Amino acid sequence: MDTDKRLKHTPSLPGDGSHLLALFDSPYQFFWLLTTEGTLVEANRISLAFAAVGREEVVWRPFWETPWWGSDASVREQLRQATDLAAEGEPIRYEVEIWGAEGQVLTLDFTLRPYREAGGEITLLIAEGRDLTESRDAQHTLEASERKYVTVLNALDEGIVLQDRDRRIGAINDSARRILAIDPESPQLRGEVPFEWRALAKDEQELPPDRHPTTLSLTTGMPQRAVVGVRHGSDIRWIDVTTRPLSNEDEASPYAVLTSFSDVTELRQQREMLQHQAQHDGLTNLPNRKSFFDALQEATNDSGGRYGVMYLDLDGFKDVNDTLGHAAGDQLLIRFARRLERCVRPNDLVARLAGDEFAVLLRRVKSAKNAVRIAERILTQAHAPFSLSDGRAIVSTSIGIAVGNHQDDPERVVRDADFALRHAKTSGKDRYAIFDETLSRDQEIQHRTAADLKRALPDGQLEIHYQPLVDAKSKGVVGAEALMRWRHPERGMVPPVDFIGVAEQTGEIVAMEGWLIQAALAQLETWSELKPDFRLSINLSARQLEQPDFPKKFNAMLVESGVVPENVVLEITETYAMQRPREVSPLLHALADLGVTLAIDDFGTGYSNLGHLQHLPFRIVKIDRSFLQNVPDDKRNFALVRTIIAMAQALELDVVAEGVETKTQSEFLYWEGVNWLQGFHFSKPLPPEDFAVQYLTAPEVKT
Repeated sequence: MDTDKRLKHTPSLPGDGSHLLALFDSPYQFFWLLTTEGTLVEANRISLAFAAVGREEVVWRPFWETPWWGSDASVREQLRQATDLAAEGEPIRYEVEIWGAEGQVLTLDFTLRPYREAGGEITLLIAEGRDLTESRDAQHTLEASERKYVTVLNALDEGIVLQDRDRRIGAINDSARRILAIDPESPQLRGEVPFEWRALAKDEQELPPDRHPTTLSLTTGMPQRAVVGVRHGSDIRWIDVTTRPLSNEDEASPYAVLTSFSDVTELRQQREMLQHQAQHDGLTNLPNRKSFFDALQEATNDSGGRYGVMYLDLDGFKDVNDTLGHAAGDQLLIRFARRLERCVRPNDLVARLAGDEFAVLLRRVKSAKNAVRIAERILTQAHAPFSLSDGRAIVSTSIGIAVGNHQDDPERVVRDADFALRHAKTSGKDRYAIFDETLSRDQEIQHRTAADLKRALPDGQLEIHYQPLVDAKSKGVVGAEALMRWRHPERGMVPPVDFIGVAEQTGEIVAMEGWLIQAALAQLETWSELKPDFRLSINLSARQLEQPDFPKKFNAMLVESGVVPENVVLEITETYAMQRPREVSPLLHALADLGVTLAIDDFGTGYSNLGHLQHLPFRIVKIDRSFLQNVPDDKRNFALVRTIIAMAQALELDVVAEGVETKTQSEFLYWEGVNWLQGFHFSKPLPPEDFAVQYLTAPEVKT
């Protein structure tokens, strides 16, 4: 398809596009047309030829995913952000490298600007690229005669200066005077004295004369290119300088040097801004995940010392979002980031990874003690209340610490810190944990357990045991709780505490619980023929509840099993239900609408809010076994149990007490108003065959 036909098919291009034909067919400039979303719709011939691609290979693709931009993800991300800014009406100009089909690389002066319709609407983005490595316009003509081409020189945006070997001026254009802030009446312009400007290096220190591009071209006879600074009063303007020595064939040294330069201050600022955005978190302005791992790699390559990695997150951050709103949560993250920065040393790096997850890279630590001192400062800082626009927030933080050196795999050090963080949280939060030999053994066991769990379900290693649910008054068995057990081929029966948490972390719990639900419902259908009112309790993990359309899937299993929904009790932990009551409420009501009974499990171990509890569809409160230790002799636990029972009765909820181990506890709980009991005093969990023999034919339990 020729150019004018292609332009006629370009979306949102006004008219027939003929006014763009001259630019589009230019053999000297790269030219592209984009939609406002950054999709490429046209590329001119020179750009297609440079990449050796056909039009159909690149159009209708995101511009930053086309082959011109190489494989550097940061370059592509920078281009994507530049496209977003241009689509909002802001012209963008910066310097970028473009890749050809044979590996050649050109440096382009790249411009991306919006095209507006007559009514002001932005309908297209126009991208142009000019090769900065090519000779500047009119440089060769300057060798012959300045006077002949003075009009052309003064029309250029680039500064042009021609100097002899003694640095006296042969020609200078208006742009050079403007960029270098030279007085037009200065004798330097008449060639009477040597001409030189004070150039600044990237660190803003004055560049030594022997490193000036002009000097280097005259002494080496080679072209030079550099970006140098020029002071304009208190400001610094950055210019891109190219020098080309001019020599006669019969002379070894140059007789003059031609210098061309352009002001790239805005380009530099825009590029620095885009690079900053690509490397920093938009909310807290801390380095982001990529910057953290880049810095970690640098620390690993430093063979001179050890380094530390901290992983940390905020305890109770979701509560702030739920109670005060996400805007307050964002304020909390910003303020916490500033506190973190005050706790570390000047050379350390604080980064935000995602959400309320942060990381700290401690450069050059002698031992874990250095990290501990910083961790203790962070814990103290986190305790102080945060003043937010919508109120005050009090949170804490949990920290995982790992120390590495240049011989360690940095990814392993990060995993160790993350594992230590999880250990700190499971140990009670608001603390730090150091990855040491003990945690290393725990990690190894968990890794082995996680690997073995992948075969547990397909190899038929999982079993269901049932623990009886006893009526507190009659002591008759009225139901059971289905409990998952794992019979490992080598380790034997693995305690639930050793594998349930690992299964939840790896996600294996979803398939395992799915199997348990189906098997337990089938068992309930069989036992219901012996006891029609027999109740079966099933525990549900957070991972299971968060599966898409879980109520719909569970209802399908109910229908398939044929059980009476009222005989099914779903136990949901207090932590899951109460940490995010507003988010989980629709899910819980959808399950309750199926006709099943919802029980809040492990009650008293979390941070329940009675205001939330009364709006959720729970009908049973299950007292955690930890509160029954030494009851009724332990006065503190005695008071807690009585309080929980009284609260449940006030909300018209039934009460189950688990972990009952003595007859005294059984009688005490009955007289306090508990409805059902469960524990080793009555029976340990049993395989289904043993359970049926002992309890489905015997209504009473000997106590």
